[in-house]
Amino acid sequence: MQVVSIWTGRHATALRTALRLTNEAFAQTLGTATRTVAKWNAQPDLVPVPELQRALDTSLQRASDEAKARFSSLVGGDAGITAELRLVDDLAVSQALAWLDEHAGWPAGDARRRVAQLVTNVDPRQLQDRANRRGRVGQAMIADALASYYDVGVPGELCRRTSTDKCPQPIRLAGSASAARSRSGPVGT
Repeated sequence: MQVVSIWTGRHATALRTALRLTNEAFAQTLGTATRTVAKWNAQPDLVPVPELQRALDTSLQRASDEAKARFSSLVGGDAGITAELRLVDDLAVSQALAWLDEHAGWPAGDARRRVAQLVTNVDPRQLQDRANRRGRVGQAMIADALASYYDVGVPGELCRRTSTDKCPQPIRLAGSASAARSRSGPVGT
């Protein structure tokens, strides 16, 4: 059976079509107004309220196997649409993607489509494994990695590798594990 994580007007219309119901009959089945069902036809990206999301879930679950097969064929391959809707739902993500479109010179919505495509191809188990590995990285490990990347100059400072000069741009590492091991007094004394 096709599972819908976020119902849209497109999904609802596909379910109505798969059930072979009129707008009026479908509205009665869901316990909503006919104009709501008509609005889903006119605005396929509209996301119904949670009560109607649950009613649509129930209607799909109670559908015959033939109706479920018709629904699956009508909405098949829309994982990218669902991913896009999730990206649009978060205001901060939407703003970041709009910024990316603008600064990359892409048409509006292109970054969202690209990210949605990447998201549909991601294995959630790999993401969880990566998050677990990153969660084990502490401040001391980060400080040690920075110390190995940069040349250690004056105790408590790291030197950027910007030139062949000894230490043209020191970076103070107050509180890092490497700096604490390498200094005898507080930073800056």
